[in-house]
Amino acid sequence: GPVQTTIMPGQPGAKFDLAASLRNSRFPDPVEPGFLPVQFAQPHSAELDFRYDIPGSDFAFGASYKYAGYNPYYRVAEYGIDHAFDHNPGLFVEHKDLFGLTVNARVANLLDRPLVLDRYVFTGPRGSSSLLFHEDRRRRVGPVVTLTVKGNF
Repeated sequence: GPVQTTIMPGQPGAKFDLAASLRNSRFPDPVEPGFLPVQFAQPHSAELDFRYDIPGSDFAFGASYKYAGYNPYYRVAEYGIDHAFDHNPGLFVEHKDLFGLTVNARVANLLDRPLVLDRYVFTGPRGSSSLLFHEDRRRRVGPVVTLTVKGNF
């Protein structure tokens, strides 16, 4: 399960958070002998967040780094990996009282990681059939910008 901890470096307004998890779920493979991992699950992940609330002001800024591993998906005649942003650093700036609202601007995917599809399709059941084709697709996304506004005014 997830493990979370907060480490305070002794600087007023500064905070580090670390969350990590390991998952090892599997089920019997209906096509071949053996077991398969749970599809699309993240067998391991980690996230490190830093936040600094500037003392005496309504501003905060910070950074994050997220890492996730991904399990493949399986079909009778196909298997593959389909995921986004296995390594994902980000930065944010926040104003905590803009006309009574909290406004947060965040940019992520600073490493320009692609959306990934690595797919193997067979002429029949995988493991006992010939490979029909292999698709290896990488879609460039670029930085991801998010603006969040919350509160009442």
